[in-house]
Amino acid sequence: VPGKRNVIYYNCCPEPYIDITFVVIIRRRTLYYFFNLIVPCVLIASMAVLGFTLPPDSGEKLSL
Repeated sequence: VPGKRNVIYYNCCPEPYIDITFVVIIRRRTLYYFFNLIVPCVLIASMAVLGFTLPPDSGEKLSL
């Protein structure tokens, strides 16, 4: 991450005001979010819907 040093002098004060500016570039990985967030949510939601399609007299329903 490259940084840039800035020095600013104001009319009211003799001392310089120094700041450092950093530029941070962040790139989002969409495939990572898809497999770790979207796919599990869809699977759990489909299991919940399929649990209601089982007949009530069957032994066990789907559970996590």
